[in-house]
Amino acid sequence: MEGIVGLSLKERARLVELEQVKAGRQTVVAAAERLSMSVRQGKRIWKRYRAEGAKGLVHRSRGRPSNRTLDAESKQQSLELCRTRLSGFGPTLAAEKLLEVGLRVSHETLRRWLIVEGLWKKKRKRGPHRKWRAPKEHFGELVQMDGSFHDWLERGDKPCLIDLVDDATARMGGEFFEQETTEGAMKVLWRWIELYGIPKALYTDHKNLYVVDREPTKDEQLAGQPALSAFGKACHKLSIQIIPAASPQAKGRIERRHGVLQDRLVKEMRLRGIKDLPAANALLRNGFLEAINERFAHSAASRIDHHRPVPRGLRLEDVFVFEDERTVQNDWTVVCDSRFFQITGPRARMPLRRQRIVVRRRLDGSRVLLHHGRALEFHEIPQRPHRPARPIIPASAKALRPSWVPPENHPWKTSLTVAAQASRERRLRAAAP
Repeated sequence: MEGIVGLSLKERARLVELEQVKAGRQTVVAAAERLSMSVRQGKRIWKRYRAEGAKGLVHRSRGRPSNRTLDAESKQQSLELCRTRLSGFGPTLAAEKLLEVGLRVSHETLRRWLIVEGLWKKKRKRGPHRKWRAPKEHFGELVQMDGSFHDWLERGDKPCLIDLVDDATARMGGEFFEQETTEGAMKVLWRWIELYGIPKALYTDHKNLYVVDREPTKDEQLAGQPALSAFGKACHKLSIQIIPAASPQAKGRIERRHGVLQDRLVKEMRLRGIKDLPAANALLRNGFLEAINERFAHSAASRIDHHRPVPRGLRLEDVFVFEDERTVQNDWTVVCDSRFFQITGPRARMPLRRQRIVVRRRLDGSRVLLHHGRALEFHEIPQRPHRPARPIIPASAKALRPSWVPPENHPWKTSLTVAAQASRERRLRAAAP
C-alpha cells in the first residue's frame, strides 16, 4: 500500500528522536547521544530525514540482494555434496569440508539451507548438570585421561580411543587400541611425556586400570606405598598423582572432547576410507590431532608450565613396565608367564636358591631379571632342564643277582655272637640251683 513505510525497531527509535529535533525540543547532538551514535552520523540521518521524511530512515540495502550472496549454482553444489558425500555432517564441519573443495559458505548460511532442505534439525541444548569448575591455570597441572569406546571405523565393533586432554589448554593426544588396557594407557602417557614432559597429576576414573581397591601387600607396606596397579606404579616412579573422578561429569572436558571426535574423526576416516586401527593411528599422528589442537586448544591462564623433564638417568622403558616377583628354583631357573629363564650370572651376585627376584616385562616384550635392583644375566630356555633318570633294573635281573652274605668275622656277626653268648650264660646262671 502506498504511503506506508515499514520501519524496524531501530529505525522507529531514530524517527522518535528526530521528530523531537524537528519540534525544537532537543538538538541533533542530544539526539545522537541518546541514539548512541556519533554527532557526524546524527547530522547525516537528520539531513536525510528532512529531505525524505520517514522513508529516508530506511536502510538503503533493504529489498536488494546482498553483495556476498552466493550464486544459485554454488548453493546447489553445496547442497548436493551435503546430500551425498557429506551426509550426516553438521553445518560447521560441512562448511569446513566445502571450503576444501573451493565452496566458501558460512556455517550459519549453510545451517539455514540445510534446515530448509530437511537435511538438518536443530538440536536441543541441555541445561547445566553440575556446578562449573574453572580450568587449571598452568599447562600440565592436571591432565584428564580416559578411554572412549565407539564404532569409530563404522564396521560394527567398538575399539577404544585412549586419550589425554590438558585441563588448562584443552590440548590433547591419543591412540586407538582394541581395548582399554594398561599397556595402551602406558603408551599414550609415554607419548605425552616425550612431547611435553611429565605432568603433575592425572584425572582418571575409578577403573582398576588406574586405581585398585585392595589392601597393600606386605612389600608395599614395608615400602610405605599404597596399593598400586601396574599403571599406578609407573606414575609413582614419575611422581605423578592419580586423582580418580567421582563421576563422568567431573571430567566433563574430556567427555565433551570425545563427542567432538566421535563426530569429526569418524567422518574424516569415512572420507578417507580408513577401516583398520593402524591406518586410524597413522591419521592421528600425521596431522589430525594437530588440526584439532589448533582448532580447539587455547593458551593457559599462566605462562608457567608445570610439566617436568624426565630425570637424568631414568629410562622410560624401565618405568612403563610390568613387574612380578618369582622364586629362584634349585637349578637357578625362573618361571614367568609359562616361560623358562636360566640365570647364568654374574657369579659375584648370583641369588641364592629359593630367593625372590623381580621379573620385569617391558612394553616391547623384552625381559629384565633384577636381584636387589641389579640386573642378572640370563637366557630363555624352551623347558626346565631335567636330571638324568636312574636306570630301571627289571625284576628278573634282581632275582638272578646273588644275595650278599656277611663273613663270620664281620662286625655284625661278631657283635651278635658275643651278645648271644652273654645272654646264654645269664640264662644258665639263673637256672642253676
